[in-house]
Amino acid sequence: MLTDDRLALAVMAMREHVNNEGIAEAGLGLLQIMALTDEGQASLLEHNAVQVAVAAMRDHPDQETICDTGLGFMQIVTSGSVEGCGAALAQDIIPLVSDMLTHYVHNSGIQEGGLGLLRNLIDRGYGPNDQALRATLQRDAYEMAMNALRVFPDHEGVQEVGLQLLQVS
Repeated sequence: MLTDDRLALAVMAMREHVNNEGIAEAGLGLLQIMALTDEGQASLLEHNAVQVAVAAMRDHPDQETICDTGLGFMQIVTSGSVEGCGAALAQDIIPLVSDMLTHYVHNSGIQEGGLGLLRNLIDRGYGPNDQALRATLQRDAYEMAMNALRVFPDHEGVQEVGLQLLQVS
């Protein structure tokens, strides 16, 4: 119950104070921590936390820490979760991720989180009839992964998720 109470308060604050960067960043940080458990992920999906997180990133695209924390959260909540991937795709997240990867090309956290999110969406995020989405996602993911691999040759996290993304794209 404590998890649901904290989550409800975070989601409410993020919805009521959309222009407050501090609330967006702190709320995303809490969502990211809560996503680390199966119980937390289930609660996050019940409370539409994916929608709130995507809205925070859209509302604050020039705030690097919000984008970094938001993509980290999205990578976790979509990892191993068809429901999390579906919630992300319902928010039309792919253009947002592409914009962040392009805008913050020298931020390893954003590159790792964004590429990881794309990998998860390719692995689990579409049905068998969504071949057009898969083709677009794979094409875009390939280009973004190649760029990140070149920019961060010494960053193990970016290298790992970039290479994983190349395997599926």
